[in-house]
Amino acid sequence: MSLESNNIYALLKDNKWDELLRIEKEFRNEIVKDSKLLHLFNIYLIPQLIEHSKKQEKHYSHIILKKLYLHFLHIYKSIYSIDTKIFESLVEAYIDISIKVQKEKEAYIIAKKWDYLDISKVFINEYHNKNLKEVKHNQDDSIELRVNNPTNSKLQIPLFKSKQEIEFYYALRDYYPNHLIYPNVSLSCIIDYNNIKNNLTDEELDYFLKAIVDCVIFKQEDNNFYPEICFELDSIFHDEEKQLKKDNLKNQILTKSGHTIYRIRCKENNSPNREELKKLIKEKVST
Repeated sequence: MSLESNNIYALLKDNKWDELLRIEKEFRNEIVKDSKLLHLFNIYLIPQLIEHSKKQEKHYSHIILKKLYLHFLHIYKSIYSIDTKIFESLVEAYIDISIKVQKEKEAYIIAKKWDYLDISKVFINEYHNKNLKEVKHNQDDSIELRVNNPTNSKLQIPLFKSKQEIEFYYALRDYYPNHLIYPNVSLSCIIDYNNIKNNLTDEELDYFLKAIVDCVIFKQEDNNFYPEICFELDSIFHDEEKQLKKDNLKNQILTKSGHTIYRIRCKENNSPNREELKKLIKEKVST
């Protein structure tokens, strides 16, 4: 496409904003030397695209305004003479749509940068009351620290639900002192979803996004930690049909993903202590 004002106006009329931004980037030097084109970009482009975005589905509108904001953020004054009020209208629209699509963190970052705008002042105050407040400290330049303001007494539950779980955790921690031992680990934290999704049935895929493993041993490799062995502690409740189905799904997913899983179940209501569990691990479990 040639760089002519008629073509630019046609793109504006047809709301071809991606093409407009591409042309602006490609022909920026020519645009700033052409008084008609420069006037068009200074005065009409941002307001026109803001109006266009208002007529779109809100998530698509968010994409438009974010792209427009990032595109012109560092050049609206240095290269063009876009009026500050015009650019501020873009900032306000971007913050507003980010809130509507529940991108509150994104809206907060922009609002902090433009904290003198009315919408920013209101949202920052609401965000602080709803979320976390910044804590000032000696390393503010490089590290951000935020904290919430609890309004009720702490509601909590223990990490482990039984004595057997506690004993088993300590047995693993004692036997693998150089590993990380984590209880209640989501399958999505140890298996790459994108690599396995095509190998799972619809039923397995649905369960993959919900399931956790009772305990996972992570081994250090290349200055990071990788899942090595998975453990499940079973009980009489695992004999129920519904739970058996879940257990089988978990077994299949872990098998397909190349992970080893050990299922441990105490017989006749026996509750072995950590030393007995360590002996079992030493005898039959390998890393």
